[in-house]
Amino acid sequence: MNKFILCVFLILFGHSLIAQQITFRDLETNLPVSNASVQNLRTGNIEFSNKFGLVELLGFQPEDDLIVSCLGYFDRVILYSQFKKSSDKNFYLIQQVVSVPEAQVITQFGHTEKLSEVANQVELIQASKIKFRNPQTSADALQSTGKVAVQKSQQGGGSPVLRGFEANKILLVVDGVRMNNAIYRSGHLQNSITIDPFILEQVEVVFGPGSVTYGSDALGGVVHFRTKTPQPTGNHTQEVDANIFGRLSSANQEKSFHADVSVKGKDYGFLTSVTHTRFGDLRMGTVRPHNNLNWGKVFYYADRVEGVDVMVENPNPDVQKGTGYEQVDLVQKFIFDVHRKVQLDFNLQYSTSSLVPRFDVLSEYSGDNLKWAEWNYGPQNRFMSALGATISSGGSLFREARVIAAFQRIEEDRYSRRFGSNARNLEQEDLWVYSLNLDLMKQWRNVAKINYGIEFTYNDVLSEAFDKDIETREISPAITRYPNGGSQMSTLGAYLAMKKELTKELVLDAGLRYSRANLSANFNPTGFYELPFDQIYFNNGAVTGSTALLWKPDSTWQVNATLATAYRIPNVDDYGKVREKGGFVTVPNNEFKPEYVYSGELKLSKTLLNEKLRLTGGGFYSWLKDAIVVRNTTLGDTTHLFIDGDYARIQTNVNAAQAFITGGYFEVALQIAKPLTLTGAMTYTYGRDLSGDGPMAHIPPLFGRGGLQYQHEKFRGEVFTLFNAKKSVEDYAPGATDNPVSALENGNPAWWTLNIATSYYISQTLEAQLGLENILDHHYRTFASGLSAPGRNLILGLRASF
Repeated sequence: MNKFILCVFLILFGHSLIAQQITFRDLETNLPVSNASVQNLRTGNIEFSNKFGLVELLGFQPEDDLIVSCLGYFDRVILYSQFKKSSDKNFYLIQQVVSVPEAQVITQFGHTEKLSEVANQVELIQASKIKFRNPQTSADALQSTGKVAVQKSQQGGGSPVLRGFEANKILLVVDGVRMNNAIYRSGHLQNSITIDPFILEQVEVVFGPGSVTYGSDALGGVVHFRTKTPQPTGNHTQEVDANIFGRLSSANQEKSFHADVSVKGKDYGFLTSVTHTRFGDLRMGTVRPHNNLNWGKVFYYADRVEGVDVMVENPNPDVQKGTGYEQVDLVQKFIFDVHRKVQLDFNLQYSTSSLVPRFDVLSEYSGDNLKWAEWNYGPQNRFMSALGATISSGGSLFREARVIAAFQRIEEDRYSRRFGSNARNLEQEDLWVYSLNLDLMKQWRNVAKINYGIEFTYNDVLSEAFDKDIETREISPAITRYPNGGSQMSTLGAYLAMKKELTKELVLDAGLRYSRANLSANFNPTGFYELPFDQIYFNNGAVTGSTALLWKPDSTWQVNATLATAYRIPNVDDYGKVREKGGFVTVPNNEFKPEYVYSGELKLSKTLLNEKLRLTGGGFYSWLKDAIVVRNTTLGDTTHLFIDGDYARIQTNVNAAQAFITGGYFEVALQIAKPLTLTGAMTYTYGRDLSGDGPMAHIPPLFGRGGLQYQHEKFRGEVFTLFNAKKSVEDYAPGATDNPVSALENGNPAWWTLNIATSYYISQTLEAQLGLENILDHHYRTFASGLSAPGRNLILGLRASF
């Protein structure tokens, strides 16, 4: 009888006792969301999702009202019966755009901190944004924010500009390893494209001086690329994740393929990633709001027919012939929990390209003929291997430590040949870069957090050059770009930083760093030019510091005030470069001092309308001391040097007495309704070289971004615009750095584009993307760029995740 009663009970009421399993997922990324809470308003019972996003609901009734909550996401009120009706057992959470900074983290001194606790202006580009915006390169990912200006001399390029600083005056970092090396130049750099955007987990753009944290070069800011990391599960379960993505783009016939797979167990994880991208020649916009009918058009391009260079008429002048290239990126990571307090990680990265045509140079004319028949970078190769360890301890020296030992092998080659000449010039730059970083964090008496550590780097540079006759194969010596006797550069630095809560509303953040640098460069005699020295030796130190106050008078206001200094130690490129551009040739100089920036910034943030509206704005002022700029000079009594078939005005790098850069920024995020968000950002910069009484180089015009985004369950879409104001020619810096020859006579015209991006989850594992950029097909060039931006561009993408 008892067994019969139990069976009847289970038949009648068993459905109420069986746990309902629901998986919470991020609407943007489709990834599981852990620590999401489900509260039963009738009983008060609360359940939490695990690291796989899974939650089991037991003892709930169909009529129960539930509240789903998670930090950084909108709360959702739902009936339990709606959970039971879900066919795929997934519940999608919508990111709370306005208040999400409280849930975001940034790595400072090798350790994570809440974004709201960082004094600098910071832009976080998370994997979900990168996936949705579909940038072709990591440089495009930066530009898509509307907060970073990007210069391009060729399609295979992208030189970010932060607060009027560019190239070797901003610091690029990947997974805690500095990318800046001894030959990072002062003009424009394309190195950011060697980072695969498909494997990025987050990009942290820190604006303003960052030398206390990162050392030399962080004058205008830091761009820290972080690739995906396969963290161990911590239990006996094993996870296997795979992603496959393909994309086609019409403006340059892009064909991209990416695949990655990660395997994670209790105490290990590994990830393998491969990406192959092929770009064809880039088509520019055909609608010309600036009213210049021919600007940027390519009417002829160089070709070689039966051993003779000829100018071939371009059948479509809106297609920029000679801009296509290919790239392959590989990433391999291993993670091991060797002890409950020690984790080891091994990071291998390799990026290589085909020849990358230097389009802006290939467009130059000498009389009625093209000046160059060939001018290519590459193949450009970057290899990195890094061994890291994260250590937790309750000892007196530190609570957490992070150490990274890294090796990088960089190859940067240049191939050029004048139109009508058989002599092909080859410049080969080879670098071996070694680095060691140790960062420690200590909580001191529960009243302050202390970070301290050391950094060591060593660069070995080998520069070679020769001319090769393409017909006879004869080889003859040529001018090397850097000292032909070899160059070495090393740095050693130590820092100490403290963050202390003065009151519940006020936090003090201060730090100090000292660095020492040593550089040696040797010049062997040549018959091309004569220097008044045959060796450069530099041994100098630099001190930098920062102080910031973070004030939160209430839950809606935050005010950050920062005073900081930053420095940049001159490198081999500053001291020893020989390079011609735009009728000017740069020659070595053996007298330099580190350049310094003294900066102040005030940043204000305010949330309104129950955290549906966030306004952020700020202003900054940077005073440059001993800033390295280009000035006319002579070699002996000579003002011009014959190089690359022409006479060019001789210039050299010098320390200018003083200069300043100032500006401001404004950001807005408005949650109009749960599925509808309005965002906007705008930046203005102004700079003057007071010693030369002229404009500073690298200062972009006012620029920004505005967008309206809609997302609902499996669909997401955004209509957005990118815009730049006019840059008048009188605001261009002297010389060739700002590329005035690539602009119109009166400067660079204002421009704006209208764009749309969409994504839709066909299933739990399959996502389709459709985008249309520059819908109005406007013709434009970003400031200082040597090629026209893409015209109307249709993007099709398909992503599968398992």
